[in-house]
Amino acid sequence: MTILQHLVKSPSERKILQRIGRVRTGDVLNKITPFLRQHEKILDVGSGFGFVLKWLHDHGYNRVEGIDIRDISI
Repeated sequence: MTILQHLVKSPSERKILQRIGRVRTGDVLNKITPFLRQHEKILDVGSGFGFVLKWLHDHGYNRVEGIDIRDISI
């Protein structure tokens, strides 16, 4: 088990990762959302913990898929 996989499974560390992820997610979304359309397919390459995917899906982007080397999504 990698360190990241351990952190994702530990509730207290998971909360810390979620806080960090929210900041990074905001930065990423500010850069990419002007180029996205809700009705188009979106592929998130290197989706990591899946924070960007979740935000997009929660905000009406229903054709979103993520891909990464390992599944460490929260």
